[in-house]
Amino acid sequence: MDQAHNSAEPGINHDPANELEYNEIVPGLYVGTNLCCTTHFDQELVNMNIQADMSIEGERIAAPY
Repeated sequence: MDQAHNSAEPGINHDPANELEYNEIVPGLYVGTNLCCTTHFDQELVNMNIQADMSIEGERIAAPY
């Protein structure tokens, strides 16, 4: 549960500064970095059966998907 997940996929050129990393802090609740791109983030959420995400950034408002 405390091990960070890095979603970089082989063969896809992601800027390491923008890779999605997250931890499950309690069952079903994940906290992490902002997404690298909506396409890969969305598929990863679907694969994990996650149905919602929320941004808590104060400096930048996330656009809905």
